[in-house]
Amino acid sequence: MSTADVEALASEIESDAPSGVDLSYDPAYFALVKSAEGTPEQQVGDSVIEAAEPNWREVREGATALLRRSHDLQLAVVLTAASVRTHGMGGLADGIGLIRRLVESRWDTLYPRLDPDDGNDPLERMNLLSPLAASAASSSDPYRIRDAVLDAVLIESRQAGRFGLRDMLLADGEDLPTSPDRATPASRELIEAAIRDADADALRAAAGEASRAAEELDTLGRLLQSLASGSAPDLKPLAALARRASASLLAGLGEAAGEGESGESGTGSDQAAGSGSPSGGSGGDGVIRSPQDVVRALDRIVAYYEKHEPSSPVPLLLGRAKRLVSRPFLEILEDMNPDAMERVYMIGGLKPPEE
Repeated sequence: MSTADVEALASEIESDAPSGVDLSYDPAYFALVKSAEGTPEQQVGDSVIEAAEPNWREVREGATALLRRSHDLQLAVVLTAASVRTHGMGGLADGIGLIRRLVESRWDTLYPRLDPDDGNDPLERMNLLSPLAASAASSSDPYRIRDAVLDAVLIESRQAGRFGLRDMLLADGEDLPTSPDRATPASRELIEAAIRDADADALRAAAGEASRAAEELDTLGRLLQSLASGSAPDLKPLAALARRASASLLAGLGEAAGEGESGESGTGSDQAAGSGSPSGGSGGDGVIRSPQDVVRALDRIVAYYEKHEPSSPVPLLLGRAKRLVSRPFLEILEDMNPDAMERVYMIGGLKPPEE
């Protein structure tokens, strides 16, 4: 799902029905929602039938088709759950982006509709978004979105295998359940070897998608708070996971670049990872040599605060600082104090940009 797909799904469906029709009683809608929950483990007599995952590609296609007929929040959540499975962090970013666009532009018409007789209470809508706030597998998240984010593939190495955020956190000693696909946690050494062997551009792209997902979650969270402060789901934990994924990948790329540039003997993949780092980027010494290094350092600081001091306002301030890293002076000044710009132009003898 691309940005164009998100815009298409959020666009007006019919001129006289901008959000289409209510499909909640449609058999296809009911079947899709049930299929996205998968099949739990069952015991029949002495036999145990193992739990079965949904066919996420089919779920994704089905949700997309129904969303073309109806702007429905539950369908958007199902599409997000499927997109994480099929497209990793990029799928998460696109799915959350779609939900944000629907809430921003279709709040008055999307489904389920607000009930004027109930004071337009958005509680039902917020409950449908609650899977995005579940801290662990629970009845509030039948689609296991948090697990999908933890298991989304971030590192692909022909030699060492595929790894996600769960693998990196377990290797760092965090208390998490292991994935059904990997009973024994991978070691930190194995993951570092995978990073060295993986394509640096692919790692950087994965870090960018994870960062984009975190930003979409931040924006959606603020939007929901403004619309339903008392019942809005807390999206900060999921955003923190996406941000940690980005920070972990960028930190790994920094180590790989340092090894490749050191001149010490290493494999070709070590050197490829080093040459793939941003020009002038820092090595493993932690020295900041470029704006890209500044952004990576800010991401790591934010990840620390969100893990150890989640109530701190520091991540919000650093998020703003991160946006300003590569901007020219006048744009930074306008962002910080737009009311002062007229005086700045006058004192500097500068011509204001045309409207």
